[in-house]
Amino acid sequence: MFQGTFTHRMDSQGRIALPPRYREAFRPGIVLTKSYDPCVNIYTAVQWQAHAEGFSFGSDTRSKNRLLMRMMFASAFESNLDRQGRILIPAQLRDYAKLQVQDEVVFAGVGPVLEIWSHENWLEQENLIASEGWRIAESTEF
Repeated sequence: MFQGTFTHRMDSQGRIALPPRYREAFRPGIVLTKSYDPCVNIYTAVQWQAHAEGFSFGSDTRSKNRLLMRMMFASAFESNLDRQGRILIPAQLRDYAKLQVQDEVVFAGVGPVLEIWSHENWLEQENLIASEGWRIAESTEF
């Protein structure tokens, strides 16, 4: 389980160092993909496999199911940590999440996945959580 927030700077080649506490979990492999929100999801290879197998897309005759499958799988990239604990964020994912080289990005641990946010998008997310979090929690059934 991933938790907490961490900031790191992306280098000029689009690489970013994973938080040291999580590097071992990602040594066997990494999958990066678009999130439903404007950020990048990072899965361990095992978590990605479980996520993909557990996902119910429904019939591929429905256009919304095909779109969801394309979003999930066509934007997925396999990666590995380099010797310095960094991963390369593909340009397609950097563009989607508005991640700029040489800028700070935010890692957010959200249980089974790590998210990478641009600093600007993360501030918007924090504001949303601050203003609407209680309402969302109140309407959620546990």
